[in-house]
Amino acid sequence: DSPNYPLLAAGFKREKILTYAPGMTNISISYNLRSTKAQITATIYRYKKKEGAGSNLSTQFKAEKKQIERLHPGAKLLAEDSVTLVKNGHNYPALKVSYRFIEAFMNRRQEIYSELLLWRYEDNYIKLRSTCPFAQKKTAGRKNIELLNTVNWAN
Repeated sequence: DSPNYPLLAAGFKREKILTYAPGMTNISISYNLRSTKAQITATIYRYKKKEGAGSNLSTQFKAEKKQIERLHPGAKLLAEDSVTLVKNGHNYPALKVSYRFIEAFMNRRQEIYSELLLWRYEDNYIKLRSTCPFAQKKTAGRKNIELLNTVNWAN
């Protein structure tokens, strides 16, 4: 078990932890919440910030959005926002975007709500990507923050 990314966190069950990139510097941690009220898949990614021009949060956020739109060509942008995450007494400005699209989820083709949050911690970008049935979007937004408050991404 990982003290930073526990097996159970905010109602989610950790599915796997992957490390990759040269030197195993990048990590992804996938969590699933499966209950009668919510079915949410969330993955937290931590990866090194690239040096040089265009390596700011806004530029990376645009790249992340383009990746979502490329992988889900019919995705409809719902909202973009700035939020503040708090961890260990420190504030972290984050950018948030949400999309709606049709995709297979939980063995059924359905309308999906997808959310991305992106922020910086030290020399890393951290992002949370979550997916759930569209009708559960409010629950997903709340549970995503609960998950981020429970795990220790600032380690």
